[in-house]
Amino acid sequence: MKYQLKDKTENSVRVEFSLNAKEWEAEVEAAYQKTKNNYKKEGFRQGKVPRKVLENTYGKYVFYEDAFNDAFPKYYTEMLKKETELYPVDYPEIGIDKMDEKGVEFHAILNLLPNFEVKKYTGYTIEKAKVSVKKMIEETGCRAEDIKAVIGPSICYQCYEVGKEVFEELFKTVKNKDGLFKKENGKYFVDLKGINKRQLEESGVMMIDVCPYCTNCGEKMFYSYRYEKTGYRH
Repeated sequence: MKYQLKDKTENSVRVEFSLNAKEWEAEVEAAYQKTKNNYKKEGFRQGKVPRKVLENTYGKYVFYEDAFNDAFPKYYTEMLKKETELYPVDYPEIGIDKMDEKGVEFHAILNLLPNFEVKKYTGYTIEKAKVSVKKMIEETGCRAEDIKAVIGPSICYQCYEVGKEVFEELFKTVKNKDGLFKKENGKYFVDLKGINKRQLEESGVMMIDVCPYCTNCGEKMFYSYRYEKTGYRH
């Protein structure tokens, strides 16, 4: 597989791909093997109709669509693993430019996450759980002890390293800091789920379920662009 980046701007890029005859033939054969059980033909058992017979019956391009649909994600992902500076924000717009027995040429237009400068973090406190409880009480008239809260999967204590500024700001958001903050070998770690739970408890919420899964060290269970370099979820 060959590819070229074309017409790159801050927000988009066109990627042109090409597969040679040998590569494309392998994809078409794979499509035939994958779908051959769907075909019936007099004189043959189902799933045993030779590819050439099916191509003569339905046209020589009969497996091309399936071949391309299976091939594109593979080559697209391969390209993204090499082009580590590309961060697509959604699935690309795809176009086929040429497709025959000599190979296939196609393109993908990617919408990219623009580059931006993150200024130094300072002067903010993060008390979303407390603010949410207060808002619910004000707008619905409920009592804190009647609220049921669920904290979903997120990065765990051992994985969530932050900068000193973030560490210090999060430190201010709870009164009881036991077990939520750790300094180790010059690094700063915080228990994000624990902090949210503690904020809820300090707001009067007692019915709280916390999901135990980590989205970082348990990445096989969760989609992660940083790990997988794909623009789509499973």
